[in-house]
Amino acid sequence: MTAEVPPGLRDSPEGRELRQALDAMAGSLPELLQDPPATAADTLLGWTLAAPVPRAPAAALALAALAERPATRVRALELVGALAARGQDPAADPPLCGVRLAPRQTGLDEEVVLLGVPQVKPPTRIGLVALDGIRRYFAELHRPQPAQRAIDVGTGSGVLAIVAAKHLRRAGGVEGVWGVDINPWAVLMARANALLNGEAERTRFLEGDGLGVLDRPDLVGRVDLILSNPPMTVGLPGQPLALEERFNVIEQPVEFIRELIRTGVRLLRRPSGQLLFHISGRFPEAQQNLSPVPGFGPKRALLQGLTELDPYVDLRGLVYQELIQDRPYIFLKGYPVEIQRVTATEAHLIRKRGGRIYQQSFVWVYGFGEPALDTPDPPA
Repeated sequence: MTAEVPPGLRDSPEGRELRQALDAMAGSLPELLQDPPATAADTLLGWTLAAPVPRAPAAALALAALAERPATRVRALELVGALAARGQDPAADPPLCGVRLAPRQTGLDEEVVLLGVPQVKPPTRIGLVALDGIRRYFAELHRPQPAQRAIDVGTGSGVLAIVAAKHLRRAGGVEGVWGVDINPWAVLMARANALLNGEAERTRFLEGDGLGVLDRPDLVGRVDLILSNPPMTVGLPGQPLALEERFNVIEQPVEFIRELIRTGVRLLRRPSGQLLFHISGRFPEAQQNLSPVPGFGPKRALLQGLTELDPYVDLRGLVYQELIQDRPYIFLKGYPVEIQRVTATEAHLIRKRGGRIYQQSFVWVYGFGEPALDTPDPPA
């Protein structure tokens, strides 16, 4: 496979284990090419179950390598489809899962396929809200231009960058789409997913913390669109923090977006460049003007979604912040009959009793000029 191992994995024990798993996987490729797709998918899953780290990423890279070669591309997509047919919930941390995104979900005229591993999940329920925001942006707001450039910050599986590259190519041309993530496993998986979807030449995935890795002279003032579905916590998968440590940083999306704006205004093309980001309605600031930069602010609330909270989401950290740090959060109960706001503490108790909890999600478009919406600034 042509994708190089990101620096964060290159000389680490995990990186060495990944290379050993790739060597072991190479011996199984002839069998995968000959067996029926369902049988081959079972073989892959059985192999990864023995050691999900690093075998699951190695299996994903092997499938991407098959997709890179014209002679085996169809076979690789059949195997991803066979994995997707198992219907595994990505939020439940299966060792290896496939996802197929239909055209109605992306606004494209083709299917998008993704592989997920425990270190890097494909879109869950909340992630699909961000994807729907991308679909609506290109359907309603985007102005086609030649040689467009876009950046996806916190790229994860690479899905937003891949979908944006396809939209931009269809709408006038794309010079490049960059995806950035602090997690080296995400960089690896995003490159694999780009290969699966035929977007490896138009996308580049880099390891780094935010936009700083791309704050360089050749991009200053020349980026048309910045995308982000911000992470909810810091730290890398597989490196659990203590409860207090893990949830002292749960506020990160708000500060993450503010820092994104500070750096993003340098890179965006004036006056047409735009920032599109997703933020959970659990944060009171979600409907406020988050821009710390005068002359750059909210232009449109592109999407206001309501989704049921994934059953695997642990609310204890939010309860901790509410009780210890007086940090309120907003969830909803009673949908669709009588919707009521509840705190994270109340939501946690409702879920323990088997009840359902929902949260709002917002996809915002920010741009240059005076804010087009009357959104209050958050308290200082």
